[in-house]
Amino acid sequence: TDGTKNGGVGVFINYGLVDNKGTINVEKDSVANSNGVGIYAVNGSNITNNGSINVSGKEAIGILGVAYRTDSKGKNVVDEFGTSAIGQGKVNILNKGNISLDGQGATGIFAKNNKTGATLTNAIAINDTTGKVTTTGIKAVGMSGEKAEIINRGTIEVKGQEGTGMFAKSNSRIENSGTINIIASTSASKPNIGIFTEDVNTKVYNNKNIIGGNNTYGIFGKTINMGSNGKIKVGDNSVGIYSNGQYSSSASSTINLALGSTIEVGKNQSVGLFTTGKNQNISSQADMKIGDNSYGYVVKGTGTKLSTNSTNPVTVGNDTVFTYSTDRSGTIENRATLTSTGSKNYGIYAAGTATNLGDINFGSGVGNVGMYS
Repeated sequence: TDGTKNGGVGVFINYGLVDNKGTINVEKDSVANSNGVGIYAVNGSNITNNGSINVSGKEAIGILGVAYRTDSKGKNVVDEFGTSAIGQGKVNILNKGNISLDGQGATGIFAKNNKTGATLTNAIAINDTTGKVTTTGIKAVGMSGEKAEIINRGTIEVKGQEGTGMFAKSNSRIENSGTINIIASTSASKPNIGIFTEDVNTKVYNNKNIIGGNNTYGIFGKTINMGSNGKIKVGDNSVGIYSNGQYSSSASSTINLALGSTIEVGKNQSVGLFTTGKNQNISSQADMKIGDNSYGYVVKGTGTKLSTNSTNPVTVGNDTVFTYSTDRSGTIENRATLTSTGSKNYGIYAAGTATNLGDINFGSGVGNVGMYS
């Protein structure tokens, strides 16, 4: 059973090795069943795709890896090959080729760790440097993990509406060290998203590129880290990073944007970093590039600590706010240099405690305010 329902399966492997160097087509007929799977592997299996996997139909999956096979009652089949068989209850996925899905709710690569008490390393999925995952259907996901580690080193193309590049839950780890391209959304209320998690225990690491069109989110998560080569670029009416984490204290960093990282947002109410929740601790050395009528940082939670300090000056045009906060119990410290070329800009607009230790040169134009608190 294993949850594949009525869809076709190209290759199934239990406690074995798969190295696909050809082409696997599943449910590519004119009438495609739902829940088709290109390669389905369980229980200590290792999967490598060097070829092409094409799957059609709703809820389809390109490569599905599960730590343990489940029976008809949904129970894990433990030690299926005896207690002496090494490596059971694990799965490893490596994609070096192409995976393409066109159905609604489809997933390119899905790693699930259903072993009780196991760490996320029991289920690892990697889209390698030459790997490419393309989704074109509505509500599709490039890579997904459940109590797993999912890593993108290649390319994920999100070409359908309400789509997501990478998604995980249940104490997982998400890492993007490649490129995620997100098509513009046709609806402002239904953005396409680069990386998405609602789990406070799933950590997000972005070390390279997330590129989105209008009405998109780069990252939607809780605990988020951007490496020195991390870059998020989104269009108009978009958000670079959105975090709504709830924490018992602000002693530890919850969002860390390293020196050398970049966030660039478009016009029309876009936001570089938008935080809500409780006791967020944000340390940002990112270069922030803000389009007209948009924001760099927006804080709407409680107990937030925000520290900004970029090496390069932040230059804004018209009708922007570098930092905007409604958090009366929060603190803001800015060390970045702010300059303007236009009018009606705010450097810092804060309801709580705000300290500016950087230079603010808003001498051009009219109606500019360096700091309002």
